[in-house]
Amino acid sequence: MKLSNRLVLAMAIILVAFGSNFAQRGEDRPSAEDMAKRQTERLTESLELTNEQAEKVAAINLKYAKQVHEKREAMRQQEEKGREARKAEREKVRTAHNAELKVVLTELQYAKLEGLQEARQERPHRRGSRKGKGKNREDRG
Repeated sequence: MKLSNRLVLAMAIILVAFGSNFAQRGEDRPSAEDMAKRQTERLTESLELTNEQAEKVAAINLKYAKQVHEKREAMRQQEEKGREARKAEREKVRTAHNAELKVVLTELQYAKLEGLQEARQERPHRRGSRKGKGKNREDRG
């Protein structure tokens, strides 16, 4: 293959790689409704919720998913907010969310939820490796 053909091929590969990376930055994020639905499905299965509990948990999850989504959008617009401020805001929302869930769940279910949350916090955070996306896909079970 001639040098010019190799150069064109290399440039095409680079453009495709950068283009796909740019396209994946936030434009394909799930909506608040999708996030709440997915979270409710996970909790319903892992905590063995009754139908009544699942309905109440879905409403709570949607309420907080919308809040998180709105706050995330506001934070994107205000990048000058520091990392600690964003972390404190997330913790405040998570605490309120858990307080409402605690009213709906049994003690055993709530304890299991806390265990799931602790386990999730202990996992290493990989930026950009959402389920079904990215190069770490095979790492997920």
